[in-house]
Amino acid sequence: MFRFKPLHEKGLTKLFVGGMHGDECEHTAPLLNMLAEKVRDEGEYCGEIVIIPCLIRRGAYVSVLRREYYERAEGRRLLSLVRELKPSFYFELHAYGIHALSRLTAEDRLEREGAPPLVEICECVLIGSVSPILRREFGKDDFCLTIELPKWRLDAINAYDRVVGCVLDILTAGLHACTREDILRFLRRRYPAQLSEAERLFKTFHDAYYDAY
Repeated sequence: MFRFKPLHEKGLTKLFVGGMHGDECEHTAPLLNMLAEKVRDEGEYCGEIVIIPCLIRRGAYVSVLRREYYERAEGRRLLSLVRELKPSFYFELHAYGIHALSRLTAEDRLEREGAPPLVEICECVLIGSVSPILRREFGKDDFCLTIELPKWRLDAINAYDRVVGCVLDILTAGLHACTREDILRFLRRRYPAQLSEAERLFKTFHDAYYDAY
């Protein structure tokens, strides 16, 4: 775990987590280690930064959309971290195989799995809502984002740099953002069509399941 505390700012924490289940660690750890190096080298960011490249190095694949996940050691650790740190920004990195693409982006994913479909933002990188079970641990104005990395493109020499560049672009914007609107403004400017669709899907999800917010 990497933890970077700002010299002057207080009260804002950002949590970046990867390696949620299965073999995802081998794909998320290199990228989040790069992010940690970036923070260490540049030192320009907003708030306290906590980076966990691997929540679990290797384990069973249990979906984060299921309550069972949060009863396992890795899920309990995640809940403990969120409750202890109370992050205002939360980035959750996964890695998926090409066989899962149609399921993750299916229009009926909300009905089948309880979460809206993910949206391709760049280079087969998908973004979307975090698990509704975990989202309830955050406040209404907190920024939470799931990012799915395409395993087969990370394994391809000619695509690796583009995928990493895309994801680091988003995460770096998260480092510098001081408010939810800051990161949304960046994403809308950089990926207007994709963000429009992602926000539409989230609003449908929010209206259906989060009236309490």
